[in-house]
Amino acid sequence: MKHDEFIQHRFEASMTESARCGICGNENGEPHHDESMAVRDRIAAGRYENKVSVQDRAAYRTEEGRIIDSFKADLEKEHGTSAYQKRDELFGVAWEKGHSSGLEEVANVYEDLIRIIVL
Repeated sequence: MKHDEFIQHRFEASMTESARCGICGNENGEPHHDESMAVRDRIAAGRYENKVSVQDRAAYRTEEGRIIDSFKADLEKEHGTSAYQKRDELFGVAWEKGHSSGLEEVANVYEDLIRIIVL
């Protein structure tokens, strides 16, 4: 699934006339993924949490990859680094330095690296 498809607000009507969020599967019917939200707000809202059972390892890994790709794309969009030639390396360094402490730390390291690059 492409990132653009992932971030679109799509709500599919179910047979019971409730709506399911196309991003997280929440069935409350209310839009709750505001695309203008900052990455840190999305982290706090649980947007990047893997809700697939660990028992199904293949599905869990697939979902985890999709979540990380989405997180990376959101960071690039928020910081205007989508056109950087070395954006994958930038994210890779931020991931290696921060992922053991969570996505918030990855975002911190990413921002620190951006400051170094821009200066």
